[in-house]
Amino acid sequence: GGGRMRGYADSLDVPVNYLWSNNLDITITSSPFHLDKVDLGLFFDIGQISDTGTSWDWVGDAGLGLQVKPTWKRNSWLTTLLRPVSFKIELPLARIENDTWVSTLENNQWVFSVSY
Repeated sequence: GGGRMRGYADSLDVPVNYLWSNNLDITITSSPFHLDKVDLGLFFDIGQISDTGTSWDWVGDAGLGLQVKPTWKRNSWLTTLLRPVSFKIELPLARIENDTWVSTLENNQWVFSVSY
């Protein structure tokens, strides 16, 4: 499900035994630039990780997102078979490290995803 932990894309490479997480995505569909195929958004991920299940460390991040959702009319067999693809780029602005929020802007982190 949720809890993608986008601010940890380069640092959660060590497996842990226990993890819970959740996320909140807020999407602004009517932008002031009148771009109907572009959504602006905010995200917030929060959770905890543990090796033993008795002592837990907090993880979390927050940032901005931009999603492009092209559409087309299904008026031929090809456009009926091919579904529109959605492109999303997310920029984590801060994450929790050692129980404090730190900036991730100097790390040049971003997450790019493609979905149908």
